[in-house]
Amino acid sequence: MKKLILVAGGTASGKTMIAKIISQEYLNRGIKSTLVTMDNYYKSIDQLPENNGLDVNWDDPKTVDWELFISDIKKLMAGKNIVKKTYDFNFYKHIGEKIKYTSNEVIIIEGLFALANKELREISHSKIFIHADDDVRLVRRIRRDSSIRSKQIFELDFFLKRWINDIKPMHNKYIKITNDFADFIIKNNEEFVDKEKERMINLLNSIVVK
Repeated sequence: MKKLILVAGGTASGKTMIAKIISQEYLNRGIKSTLVTMDNYYKSIDQLPENNGLDVNWDDPKTVDWELFISDIKKLMAGKNIVKKTYDFNFYKHIGEKIKYTSNEVIIIEGLFALANKELREISHSKIFIHADDDVRLVRRIRRDSSIRSKQIFELDFFLKRWINDIKPMHNKYIKITNDFADFIIKNNEEFVDKEKERMINLLNSIVVK
C-alpha cells in the first residue's frame, strides 16, 4: 500500500529541505519516493480575478488549483504516473518544462497548504508541520528572493509591504492553524549545522519507519 506524507509550514520554514531528507531516508532503505511540490499547482493568472500578478495574494489558498491537485494526487496513489508543467512565477503561468511524477511507493507532498485538505489528511501516512519563527522566516525569505527566486529585480520595500499585508496575515489565518493536524511538528529555527541535522535525522527516522 502506498504511503502519503504531507509536509506543511510557512514560507521559508524549510519544507522542501526536510521533504528531500525524508525522501533520501526512504531511499537509504531501498524505497523510492515521489516528491510533489504544491508550487506547481497555483492557478494561472488568467484564472484569477486580478489583472496583474503583483496584485495577487499568492499566500491565499484560493490561488491553488485544488481540483487538479487532488485529482493528480489520487492518480499517483492509484498507481498512475502524471505529467505536469512547472509553474513560472515570472509569468504566473504553467509555461515551464514538463516534469513527470512517477507513482512510487511513497508520495511526499510539500507546500504551504499541504495539511489544509481534509480528504488528503485522512489518507495520509504521516502529517508533518515545519515551524520556524516569523523573524527567522522573514530573513530566509529575503535572502532567497533576493538571490534565486526571481529573475526580476528584488525590491525590498515592495517585499516588506507584501510580508505585512499578505504573507504574514495569510500565514496566521490559513497555515499556522494546520499544525493542529500534524502528527509531527519539527522546529527549524537553527541553521542546519551537524548537530541539528543529526537530531532531525533521528526524528525523521521515526517518521519513515512508522
